[in-house]
Amino acid sequence: MKKITLNLLALLLTAILWQGNAQTTTDFALTGFDIGVDQNNGFVAVDFIGVPAGNIVTNVVINDFTSHYSNPVGTTTGCARANPWYNFDVYVNGNLVAFELCGPAIEALDFFAYQPITSLEIVIYDADNFADQAYVDIEATIEYSLPPPVLAFEDCLPSGFTFSPPFTQSAAVVLAKTDFQGDTGKIGTGPGLYKISSIEINASADLARHVDFAIQSPNGTILGLKPQTTGGDDGMVNAVNLVYTDASTNDPNNWTGGPPEADYFATGGFFDFTFNTEDIEGEWFLIAGTNPNFPNLGGVVNSFCINYEMQTGNFPTLSCPANLIVSNTVDLCDAVVNYSIPTTNDPTDTLTNDTPNACTGCTFPVGETEVIWTATNIFGGAVSCTFFITVLDEQDPVAIANVGIEVTLDELGFAFRSAEDMLGGSTDNCEVTSWLVSNDGFFDCSMVGTTTLLGEVFDEAGNGSEIIAFDVLVIDNTAPIIVCAGAPGFTSFNESFSGNDEPAGWEQILIEGVQPWTFGSGDMPVPN
Repeated sequence: MKKITLNLLALLLTAILWQGNAQTTTDFALTGFDIGVDQNNGFVAVDFIGVPAGNIVTNVVINDFTSHYSNPVGTTTGCARANPWYNFDVYVNGNLVAFELCGPAIEALDFFAYQPITSLEIVIYDADNFADQAYVDIEATIEYSLPPPVLAFEDCLPSGFTFSPPFTQSAAVVLAKTDFQGDTGKIGTGPGLYKISSIEINASADLARHVDFAIQSPNGTILGLKPQTTGGDDGMVNAVNLVYTDASTNDPNNWTGGPPEADYFATGGFFDFTFNTEDIEGEWFLIAGTNPNFPNLGGVVNSFCINYEMQTGNFPTLSCPANLIVSNTVDLCDAVVNYSIPTTNDPTDTLTNDTPNACTGCTFPVGETEVIWTATNIFGGAVSCTFFITVLDEQDPVAIANVGIEVTLDELGFAFRSAEDMLGGSTDNCEVTSWLVSNDGFFDCSMVGTTTLLGEVFDEAGNGSEIIAFDVLVIDNTAPIIVCAGAPGFTSFNESFSGNDEPAGWEQILIEGVQPWTFGSGDMPVPN
């Protein structure tokens, strides 16, 4: 008996459709797919070459799975018989999820729970061990999307430390978990689990090749970061940044001197694998050591930081109500608005109104108000939605003229009185913002006496009042000036006065001299 493995590391994409946050590929078919001759134990691997970089496969739906022989072409294998010649085992992400299945049972498999899907393997079990060549036709749909966000953290050593042989030195950074309900506090892959994204060390040493660094987890597991023999003689003479991450492709053993690369993978293995299922919370020790045969050669750790993240799972599916438009409450510049609270597809999600003054049942002012709600899943993954409440001012203002308006013309026969001043008693549920009168506020001699004007007011929404008529008393209290005709020059009048007092209605004006003429003292002097 034998097993032949078909690695479905990816499925070729033929179409892309948006479905919410996910994209879907459809109508993918592997036809005439050669599983291999029995004795050759051959297999074919298919890559996810069509999935855009940075996306993850969230689901695989096998629409049709058919196995058949090549001779004669299309003859169905004995999968469905009581004693089948072939059946199939299914592995997702390297784990056996189903075994000894035939086509219909494989089509019924639900792979959504295994996201992110990094590999899908279909293993053919040749029960009769007969040298026959088999083929498989697969038609599938692939769903993929950008990975869900993570909650990222960084904790650093409060201060540095020195190290020198023959002893190792260590210092701890304390990491903490969150308070989210789904936070497991464990390291692994999946929602509620943590990953160490990088470890950063700033350090200097007399001889880099005599220095080694390791990290110890709260559970006591030690993972080597930098081995001795790396960095050459001069690699750490000056302080350097050493960054270790599972995402790096740089081998620390290739560092033979000079400045280090931007990052390295840990020489002892991957963080994800080494610390899988261990606690994130607790003391993480950086262990610094040197070659004990060189007691005078040590180093200094200036800083030590751990960057870690908790995977928050898929975004909640949050549905906000449609935008609402309502009218103002009569005589008020606002309105009480009730709206449907947003909903999610998971009852464990937490809903938060990020605009608490814009709650359902709250009073909304005239105008447009943005309302923001956020849904947070039990792992801390959050998504927000926005809608708008618009309160329309649909109430007209009321124009009211002030009582007893009077306007006095100036010496030139003109006057101005603002429309706002004359219609100052006008009212509105919000605010009157403009005032209009029929004469634009200007008065002249043609209006002396009582004149009737028309007035109208408007609010900010553009609502206008009814046009009203009101009276203004225009006053002219400037005496006329007599101007005599004739040649320009001096005009004299003769008048006889008796008595020693100035007659009523006359005024003496001193033109020259130092004192006026005294009545009764003789003839009044006349200018030359």
